[in-house]
Amino acid sequence: MKILHTSDFHLGKSLEGFSRLDEQKKFLDFFISKASKMFADIIIIAGDIYDSPNPPAIAEEYFYDFLKNLSDKTNSAIIIIPGNHDSPKRLAGIRPLVKSHGIIIYENHDDSFTTGFYKNVEILSSENGVIKLKINNNVVNIIALPYISEVRLNKSIFNLSQGDDKNALSFEEKLSSIINPKLSYISNNEYNILIAHLFTLNSKIDDSKTGYSLGGAYIVNCSILPADKLDYIALGHLHKHQAAGDTGKIFYSGSPIHYNKSETKTEEKSFLCVDIDEEKKLSVQKVNIPVFKKIDIWYANSPAEAIQMSKDKKDEESFVYLNVKTDTPLSSLDIRQIKSYKKDIVEIRPILSTKKFISIKDNMLEKTEEQKFIEFYKDRYNTEPDDNLIKRYMEILLH
Repeated sequence: MKILHTSDFHLGKSLEGFSRLDEQKKFLDFFISKASKMFADIIIIAGDIYDSPNPPAIAEEYFYDFLKNLSDKTNSAIIIIPGNHDSPKRLAGIRPLVKSHGIIIYENHDDSFTTGFYKNVEILSSENGVIKLKINNNVVNIIALPYISEVRLNKSIFNLSQGDDKNALSFEEKLSSIINPKLSYISNNEYNILIAHLFTLNSKIDDSKTGYSLGGAYIVNCSILPADKLDYIALGHLHKHQAAGDTGKIFYSGSPIHYNKSETKTEEKSFLCVDIDEEKKLSVQKVNIPVFKKIDIWYANSPAEAIQMSKDKKDEESFVYLNVKTDTPLSSLDIRQIKSYKKDIVEIRPILSTKKFISIKDNMLEKTEEQKFIEFYKDRYNTEPDDNLIKRYMEILLH
């Protein structure tokens, strides 16, 4: 049994206003080209297909084209669950259109699916959200846990009078009560896979640990995921590829693209190729994904050096966070010059020397509000404000 596991596409996500759609499209095409040569039985997409419950039309168009082309070029069962960024109902709304392409989309953990053929994949049974598939003479039981929240369960999970640690325990207990009844529908003589979008204890967002929740998602202990009864557990939600727990069966694929500057510290992005042999021995290999447009952090020792750097590197395909050492605040003219050469500068951060910063602060404290306004205006527009504008500003300030 061969599985390809990916997640967290976040289609439509931008970087401080800069579109990432071109990179996202390149990844989707890359994945199809790889998958078409790998002959997987199942392809898993473990949530956060979109970055928003109401994604831009172009993001949906890219994903629908991706599904059609992936189905056309593989004979894999394609199984998708929603993440916390997705609208489950919207994502599952295309079920009638994709059934003939061998694509199965969950909306909720207890969904019921019609038995029969989905392209070359046969659903033999569907009970309490557990589907039994037959593909390439293999029988596979799928347990799916789309992102679960209090709202999506439509019932109260937490006692809000409790502290965070007790709320986390309540969430784990609730999650266990969802998972455990599903185990009665699986068999040791068949392959058994769990797909979930959640945050597990001791897993890392980037290179740091967290507390009990991230973005409203409570962290759960890996012990509630019954790895001893399952052959593989495919997770989404965290953007860093990693194993979760110590069973050797639970993995995050990570996101396919570096979505912020902290992620660039992690290893190369990848999706996972999972092989399970007839004796249920597991092999997990990373398939590295190219960096389609890197995120860079630049350091300049002066505004003049920053301008020269942006000129010299203007043709580099990169998003840039620029840090500039300076004795005075950067002028609007400096900023315009820097950005006139390098278009994809995400942020320019001046690093003022401490002594100069204190001097500027003390100097400003000695000035009147009118003097401060005149200095600000001169710095911004390279000219002094006229008397009427100064008068209007002071009237607004005093009233």
